[in-house]
Amino acid sequence: MGSDPMSVVSALLEAGNVDTVYRDVYLDRARTLLSPTLSLEEFHSIEGERAELAELPLSIGRALGKGNWVQVKELSRRAETLKQAVAGKGKLLETARAVYAVSDVRLDPFSPGLGPFTRVTAKDLSAVRTQAGEQLSALEQVDLPWKDFYAGRRAALQTRVRVTSGPADATAAGIAIARDLETQGSPRSAAHRHRGGVARAWDPCAREGTRPRPASLPSRLHPFGCPSSARRKGRLGRRPLWTHFDGYLVKTDGRLQALAGGDARYGGVYDLVGVSRDYDSDRLVARFAVVQRERMVAW
Repeated sequence: MGSDPMSVVSALLEAGNVDTVYRDVYLDRARTLLSPTLSLEEFHSIEGERAELAELPLSIGRALGKGNWVQVKELSRRAETLKQAVAGKGKLLETARAVYAVSDVRLDPFSPGLGPFTRVTAKDLSAVRTQAGEQLSALEQVDLPWKDFYAGRRAALQTRVRVTSGPADATAAGIAIARDLETQGSPRSAAHRHRGGVARAWDPCAREGTRPRPASLPSRLHPFGCPSSARRKGRLGRRPLWTHFDGYLVKTDGRLQALAGGDARYGGVYDLVGVSRDYDSDRLVARFAVVQRERMVAW
């Protein structure tokens, strides 16, 4: 691995894809190192120029159809300027998107029960751990200000063991339930509604009348956790808004959506939906918790 900023940034991205609990830390370091070469503002500017360049042929075609030769000339000149501005920046922009425009959530390959989604078998984990260790060792050599961090993460990954029994069975069951949310359930919720980043999930209470109890599954993976304060006060399901729940709706391709529900318009306490990361609405009450990062790791 080279010591140039782009090589270090690429190594940070790869390390974060394996050491997922600290992925935000790797990304933050990558942004710091990438910024002198291409800042966030410059990235957005170039992306805007690329989008404009993609639309210009249509605009030029419309101007040709109208016989507006002055506009044709102006648009053609603009297209040439934009082509020169973005020429030769393909690799840089690809890396910048992975740093500045992160839209996915990487799953921890060492977490019990996530094997069906990460597609990393128990036999392959050793190779994944070794590769990550080599990547972190290289980062120690070229990114000296962060040497201690990389050494600490390398040591943690080398001693980490994937759990294959006990709590893992419950976790796997929770993941299996979440994986099938989109294809199973009661007739009234089988037809999914995808509007504005919201995916309709399984209605777990249509027939039983009670929510499954989350006692046996970790709260960060259990698909049916909901705010106990809201349940106690009887507010859940009585207002036309969604409440953020604990856990995720796990898509079949491994992507995660935040769980929400309880909207009086869509079933009240029986309502359960998946919300994408870019969903923005004043009809969603979000809840946040401060948790020690170490508690998010399944050792």
